[in-house]
Amino acid sequence: ELTCPSSEILARKPGVVLLDTRTGMEYQGSAAAARSGHLPGAVHVEWKENLGADGRFKPSDELRKLYVARGVTPDKEIISYCQTGGRASH
Repeated sequence: ELTCPSSEILARKPGVVLLDTRTGMEYQGSAAAARSGHLPGAVHVEWKENLGADGRFKPSDELRKLYVARGVTPDKEIISYCQTGGRASH
């Protein structure tokens, strides 16, 4: 169980975005995972969306457009999460 629910994080820290980088199924709660389903208020951008067809990171302008379209903007503090930290590190 989480020690600090997302609503408490968001209430204490205005301008924070919770960024769930797991698969769509994990985010929706339909995957068999250690913790399935997202934190309330979290934005979903699966880590693979950062990569181009060649497996390398997309150009910064493309990434900026992707994240801004989802409400993840430079003026906000971003708290990214997954299950173990590997995907969130993207």
